[in-house]
Amino acid sequence: LIRTVSSYITTLTEDPNAESASLRAPILLTMQLTWTFIVSASLVATRVLGAENSPVNLTQLSPSNFPTIGGTVLTVAWSESAELHGHVGSSDGVKTNVTLCRITSTVGHPSFSHAGYGAVSVHVFSATPVNDTAAVCTAPTVLAPGTGTLDVSFDNGTQWTNALPMAYFTLIDAVVARRPYLNETEGQILLSTNPSFRGQTLTVTVTLLLSSGNVTLWGPASVEVQNDTSTLQFSLDPLVPVSVNTDVVVTVLGQNNPQVTIRRRFQRIPLSGLPTGATPSVVDHTTRSLVVGGQPFLGMGWYLNAGRAGNATELFGGLATHGQLGTNQLMPYELVALDPQEQLSFLDHCHAAGIRVLFPMQQFGVTGGITVNYSKHWDGSADARAWQAQVVANVTLVKHHPALLGYYICDDCCPTQSNLEDVALMARLYNLVKAADPYHIVSGAVQCPSMWMWSDVPSYLPVSADQPFLQLSLDYPLWENYGNGVLANRVSDSAIARRNGVEFEPVVNCVGLWWTPTFMDHPSAAKITRSAMWLGIIASAVPNQLVFLLQNTGFTSSVTEPDGGWLQTIQPAIWGAQVRALMPSVLPRHGEVFRPTADVLEAAPLVPTSVGPPGLDGPLVSVGAWAEACPTVCAHVIVVNLHQQ
Repeated sequence: LIRTVSSYITTLTEDPNAESASLRAPILLTMQLTWTFIVSASLVATRVLGAENSPVNLTQLSPSNFPTIGGTVLTVAWSESAELHGHVGSSDGVKTNVTLCRITSTVGHPSFSHAGYGAVSVHVFSATPVNDTAAVCTAPTVLAPGTGTLDVSFDNGTQWTNALPMAYFTLIDAVVARRPYLNETEGQILLSTNPSFRGQTLTVTVTLLLSSGNVTLWGPASVEVQNDTSTLQFSLDPLVPVSVNTDVVVTVLGQNNPQVTIRRRFQRIPLSGLPTGATPSVVDHTTRSLVVGGQPFLGMGWYLNAGRAGNATELFGGLATHGQLGTNQLMPYELVALDPQEQLSFLDHCHAAGIRVLFPMQQFGVTGGITVNYSKHWDGSADARAWQAQVVANVTLVKHHPALLGYYICDDCCPTQSNLEDVALMARLYNLVKAADPYHIVSGAVQCPSMWMWSDVPSYLPVSADQPFLQLSLDYPLWENYGNGVLANRVSDSAIARRNGVEFEPVVNCVGLWWTPTFMDHPSAAKITRSAMWLGIIASAVPNQLVFLLQNTGFTSSVTEPDGGWLQTIQPAIWGAQVRALMPSVLPRHGEVFRPTADVLEAAPLVPTSVGPPGLDGPLVSVGAWAEACPTVCAHVIVVNLHQQ
């Protein structure tokens, strides 16, 4: 049963008659809150490309949405064309030209990539004409969902028609609930199914792949699909500790659907090996966040670049006040410039302030330079062995420290066709770090939408003794969500698409006090920074935050400074206080707490407004809602003004 209850709210966001103009918010809102226990979403592209010298006009694509597993037969139709008559599907069956279909991912969306990767964002595949106005082609398999366009060529790719919108969706997804398991006695597999499975019975089997012989963790057994989420419990007691590079295979067979096979990383590490003083950090896919020291963790903090400091005390500066105001995570670029003992001293300061540190390894090392972005130090040479020893030395230095959250191994990472091999090689670095310290997460900053390439997807490189089947390299991916200074960009299809292929992952929203393209201009109004943080959670369900970039750790710097001074610096602290009031609703558990949808039905300016920044072509506001038991159900509604006056 799907229960839906709607209510309407009409409100003024602030008093339009207030004497101070800065208190006026020229938005009248009429919102509809829809409560439902069944939540689904689909992305549909609306951009249609112009015809590329082809006289044919495509009119229909059916179906226009299809699963990533491939195999869907697509029918594309067009208006009858004199130029094609007798050349495509003529009455005598003669076809004098080769017909092709082409799928292109929408600009800004995760790149489609078929099995084995191949092309990053464009697929060209054969089509079969059925008559003068229609052809069929079969959708290829891809590794991540997303939107795009499909067009057709009738002359082997010389000319292409206009393009029609299409979208790939995930039919079934599965993930291990935690990574790693520590002292738990039970484990979980989380299933997410397309709404088409509602009311069906699925046959599911979960198998742990071990060199000594495979172990069945669950099934084969039936799963009755009531909602779009299911949780499979299995016992961890019989399992001995397994390595950081062990996988499970989940196979799902539906009543009227092909078998789906999903392979994910599984880790179980005994707590008995935890270094004295260390606090473990664990990926928790049930909340799409972390568990740190056994407690749910909602990260809020900063990238730090406070000027070249000579010692730990100078680098730490006024961070104690940040800790008092709620900062609990930090990525200090300049920590690597200090000698090892000063690095440990800095971690001591952070621990006293309640701040956990992503230890930077992407630039330098305590025993020498160990640049790790896209490293290729895996050829077995003496230099490669020395480099790997330096990586382990960095991990060994800090793995016992209670302030350590994890290791930062990737900065401004972005996949292109030319470096897919490098992305895959980062899985070896992940395994090297995890072998030295399996109790802390590995993190890095991703600059492009294709974040799924750093998750546990099949390796681009052939599997070998060194190259794992899954190229997982980031447990805690940081999304460089700078948005080119326009708030509306953060609710665009591109922003939403960051979740494509990483639906369960604890993605971190990284907004910028310095905005591209100059990186020297702070937002014109301080509240814009806070709005950008809220939009990460509204548009993309990304509550964890790491703001770029804190230069002055104090709260006395002038607002005329390039980073906006104390008025900008205080915004994340205010956001943190606000979001903590909404806990635990912003970290709902898989399948346990539903999220109501909230839509803006009307938004009209009450006072004259400027046109707004370039690119603001959508609604005036964005709205999100969350629910929690209190003791029945309470709703939290957040409204963000996208006109950044």
